[in-house]
Amino acid sequence: MNEKDLQEIKRILLSIREKIISQREDSLNQLSSPRDEVVDEGERAFMEEADYLEMRFTSREDRLLKKVEDALKRIEEGRYGICEICGEEIDVNRLKLRPVTTMCIKCKTEQEKKEELEKKLKRKTRL
Repeated sequence: MNEKDLQEIKRILLSIREKIISQREDSLNQLSSPRDEVVDEGERAFMEEADYLEMRFTSREDRLLKKVEDALKRIEEGRYGICEICGEEIDVNRLKLRPVTTMCIKCKTEQEKKEELEKKLKRKTRL
């Protein structure tokens, strides 16, 4: 991977990180806003469900933020773009589309096939 591609991917990662942090702040502000105006139990239940979904979304975003931070660390350490399974270089187009990936497409495909086979085996053993 050339330096231009690496810097482009780093900008993508930094943009994702900024977006997540901004969304987190918005979510926290929304969750901490007063609910005194809610009088109807149905409305209160709806608001609580919305808060629950917002917290789930925030949790998912926290996991993505961790992956982004890990990818940025790998860039700084000079380890970015190397498959953690086979040690081969990950295709730059794959990295641009999924900059947090740690596996080349071949290893990721093999992993997904193994996971699917394990799911099928679990379903068969439950029957």
